[in-house]
Amino acid sequence: MPETITFQSDYGPIQIEVPKSPRNPTRGDRGSDTVERVQGRFEQALGLIESVGNAIVDKVQKISDSPDQVSVELGIKFTAEANAVIASSSAEGNLVLKLSWTKDKTSATS
Repeated sequence: MPETITFQSDYGPIQIEVPKSPRNPTRGDRGSDTVERVQGRFEQALGLIESVGNAIVDKVQKISDSPDQVSVELGIKFTAEANAVIASSSAEGNLVLKLSWTKDKTSATS
């Protein structure tokens, strides 16, 4: 059963659910190195979100008939044992990009 690790960030307290490790079977066994590792993974995830977001914005701005609205859903998976990654299965989530065009092309050219 997973447990929650809490740490302070520039944005306030952050709680992350992590699986119990065979090396650390109880909450009391979680050392500061584990909290620091989870905090580092969280910071990695924020960097991944920024990189993916910037790449999407850059590409969308290059569309000749750019959309009026862009929506991005990004699933991030990470644990104390692994790096932050874009989730790989549909059950975990992944990357969903929705582009919407609502402007009336005839009135825009009049």
